[in-house]
Amino acid sequence: MRKVLLMSVILAGLSAMPAQALWVSGDVSATDKTKFGSYGNMSTKVYKIAFGNDIFTAGYKTTDYNFSRYSPIDKLHLLFGDIHYEGSINTTVGYFVGAEATLGWEDEFHVTDNYSLRPRAGFSFVINEDFSIQAGVAGDINKAKSRILPALALRYRDPSDLGFSAVIGSENAARYRFNEYVAAEASLAIKNQEVYQLKDNSVLAHKGYLIEESSNAKLGLIITPLTAFNIRAGVSVDFDRDYKIYNHSGDKIRTIDTDSNVGGYLNADYNF
Repeated sequence: MRKVLLMSVILAGLSAMPAQALWVSGDVSATDKTKFGSYGNMSTKVYKIAFGNDIFTAGYKTTDYNFSRYSPIDKLHLLFGDIHYEGSINTTVGYFVGAEATLGWEDEFHVTDNYSLRPRAGFSFVINEDFSIQAGVAGDINKAKSRILPALALRYRDPSDLGFSAVIGSENAARYRFNEYVAAEASLAIKNQEVYQLKDNSVLAHKGYLIEESSNAKLGLIITPLTAFNIRAGVSVDFDRDYKIYNHSGDKIRTIDTDSNVGGYLNADYNF
């Protein structure tokens, strides 16, 4: 009931925003087996749906875990919303502000415990018609492991342009668009962090927290059969991946390291 009420509040807030072009997307991805401590081999399947426009993004993600021995984790859920805005001070200097809120849980839903807040702000600078820079600061506030991060990006050309475009910094991605229908893409994410509260009787930590930190590389194709419709598909590699376990008080108990593993992804999005 609380989940339905919370989602209703989010949707009500979003509906009050000015009308903007809306997009929706759906993702599915899977990884092969990798060792997960004494629990044997682990594989995952991830399903995600999201929608948004130039001002907000919101969605839901679920991760199914499969273990070869016994399962310390069954399924993790993540509800997320992000509000963001970019403005101009003059023709060269601009600014950006934003904040993301996530709720991550395994079974029981305790909104005062399973939240993460990620504010960010900074400035942007246009170097020339091809290059621009963003520089700022971001925070990650949660009950287990809060941190402050740089928000940096060097951008080269718009990804919708023909030919090569790229962004390097807090996010790393490159794209080569051959024509209006086909493009190749590659991305590299370094030490992404997602925070989940474990179920009340978890064998890992009763009502504790699990923080998944991983780096990920992707290589794939983008097919655009219609102007407003894109299909993405490719392969991915997870590496430098570990699971940090915290008790309910936020004290770290242990870290479970995993080996690198290969997977695949499929995404479809539509712009209204």
